[in-house]
Amino acid sequence: MSIRPHQFSVLSLLLVTTAAAVVIWWFMPDPDFAQLEMSDSSLLPLPVETYPRQRGEWGLLNIEETAMDRVLEKQCLKFAKLEKSQRQSVVDSLAKETRSALHQFISRSAVFSLRSKDPNRVKAAWVALSMIDQSIGPRETIVGGSYVLAAAKELDMSKEWFNESATTLFRPNDFISNVNLQLIDNEHVAFGFGQVQVDTELGPGLVSVGKGNRTKSEQLLSTAMQVAEGIENDPNYRVQNLTVASDRLPSYWLDAPMPANAKVNAAIRIVARINAEIAKHQVFDVHVYELATVQAATDLQSLVDQQAAAGKPVFASSRKNIICIGGTRCYLKDGVCHETNESLERFQPWLEQALAQ
Repeated sequence: MSIRPHQFSVLSLLLVTTAAAVVIWWFMPDPDFAQLEMSDSSLLPLPVETYPRQRGEWGLLNIEETAMDRVLEKQCLKFAKLEKSQRQSVVDSLAKETRSALHQFISRSAVFSLRSKDPNRVKAAWVALSMIDQSIGPRETIVGGSYVLAAAKELDMSKEWFNESATTLFRPNDFISNVNLQLIDNEHVAFGFGQVQVDTELGPGLVSVGKGNRTKSEQLLSTAMQVAEGIENDPNYRVQNLTVASDRLPSYWLDAPMPANAKVNAAIRIVARINAEIAKHQVFDVHVYELATVQAATDLQSLVDQQAAAGKPVFASSRKNIICIGGTRCYLKDGVCHETNESLERFQPWLEQALAQ
């Protein structure tokens, strides 16, 4: 079969166009890198900034991937392929902001690996841990390792890669890396030694677990997330975290004994901080409880309402056997609360909306 002249021209044009597109793609700057302030290292450019605080993330519960996550994953995997002297040079030149970002990247990557099932995310987190191992304390290193290795177990990754990489990436005979390697053989290794996996609209997330007897209720957690969103709609507050709380009802809001029937099945605690420009040393503390009975929730709300009527900065809203109780406190002795029982009434519509869903 012969190619006619006009066919040859079209084929040539197609090849030239394709080649040009490949060249442009190859030299086009990565859009993720363009969004970040990068170091001028010729060996391994890294972000010289920290993770921005995002509303609605609440620790590791509801995080979304950013350009920082993607860039650090790429660069950490490149770091593992450098020569030993080159790696040390990169570590020695890490900016304070870069070390902070790598520290957060470790636990964030563990969460993203649960969603994507991508082992490279786990490997990148392990490499990141080796990069900051010399600049953080032993406890932080072991906790970081627990995130990586708990994720590795979830993905059923072989421990051989971790054993091999530990000898090349971490310091020789480093006690901390040896402790971390022992964690991968531990069937009970947990994320951060105090967090449990839960499902969210974005996929798996991690929520902290408090002290005492605790029952994880994902339905209650969903309600608590709606409450937290309502709190963050107020410009004065930012939610710090949500915690699977103890089954004990805290007494610091009330000046009266708890109702005898107030048995808790599950609880979520929400902690928010007020804008420091408005007031200092204040905490906004909210608990969402699933009680054993509807009557228990009714009785407890009645008690909180009495305290609010007496002038205490507390509030409550209930639906069936679910009740949300909250209030503000100043954690300085004899300190004055910024909020009053009247000012807290603005949160009531949000609570009722969250409990109704």
